[in-house]
Amino acid sequence: MEKVKGLNKEISFINYLKALAIIMIVYTHTYHADICRTNFISKYFIDMAVPIFMLITGFNYALSYTKRNASNWSNLYSIKILLKRFLRLTIPFIIILLLEWGLNISDMQNCHHFSTYFFRGGIGPGSYYYPVMLQILILYPLIYVSLQKYGKKALFCIFALNILWDALSCICSIKAADYRLIAFRYLFYIALGTWLIISKNIIPKERLIFIFVIGLNAITILTLGNKDLYWPFLQWTSTSVLTALYLFPIFAYVYYKYNNFKINNWCGSLMELIGKASWHIFLVQMLMFSILYNHESFNSSLTHFWQALLIVLAFGFVGIIFYLSDKKIITPIYKKYLP
Repeated sequence: MEKVKGLNKEISFINYLKALAIIMIVYTHTYHADICRTNFISKYFIDMAVPIFMLITGFNYALSYTKRNASNWSNLYSIKILLKRFLRLTIPFIIILLLEWGLNISDMQNCHHFSTYFFRGGIGPGSYYYPVMLQILILYPLIYVSLQKYGKKALFCIFALNILWDALSCICSIKAADYRLIAFRYLFYIALGTWLIISKNIIPKERLIFIFVIGLNAITILTLGNKDLYWPFLQWTSTSVLTALYLFPIFAYVYYKYNNFKINNWCGSLMELIGKASWHIFLVQMLMFSILYNHESFNSSLTHFWQALLIVLAFGFVGIIFYLSDKKIITPIYKKYLP
């Protein structure tokens, strides 16, 4: 089988995908997105933003471990690597959380509330993402080793565990506010992203088409079908584990076809910058939406479309400034003291 090329250098298309995904995430939290929630584009494309990030997370982590030839537990659970990833996530998050605390959003001045919001990811849309990423940070070496050692058998087991988690969530009536904080609902996405690197060989086009057709039917039934068919995917139905079968073949095809693709102009540079700043843009939108939702001027005289466009541009700009400031001022400080 044909080998995949381009594993030993930065893959620009990943940053392009991250840029598109973070734009979709910001957009999906606007009033215009609420109006369009049930249309075709929303269900089959916009709602796939977070799953795209989960595929990319598994892909990037696997790429990192493969480049370092990590094969034993001391390499897989390297304190330096884990600490670096932890700080990269946590320092920008704490800055945003402190701003939310300073603005006293949702009565965060109470210390008990502050600690609670920290472990629940803060306030605002997507606030579950930080605690989920911390769990993935700890769980990931186990996923990586399982896939390396047992291959497709491990991939199937992770898929089954993901479904089992959804079933248990329904049986035990786990509240949506708690369900969203648990990383198990994204395990199969992480595993599939990892599999693209672990397998090394290109998955045949016919197999990708077959998986895509199954996934397309699954997402159609889950989003448009009879609600009696939703069990056990009752929470976050449109991004449940079955939708990975729809998204993964697209992601895999783009990777195989365009892993060496690079846009050599200002537009490409901007897209790469937005992709690299995606975590900071995400945190900015989390903070700003939590403020704006309680502000009368948010429902302004602008049409919902133009309001959404303005929000995407403004939050993106502030997020990039936040990212560049973090990279230039904060990151060098903690890198200096890393072991």
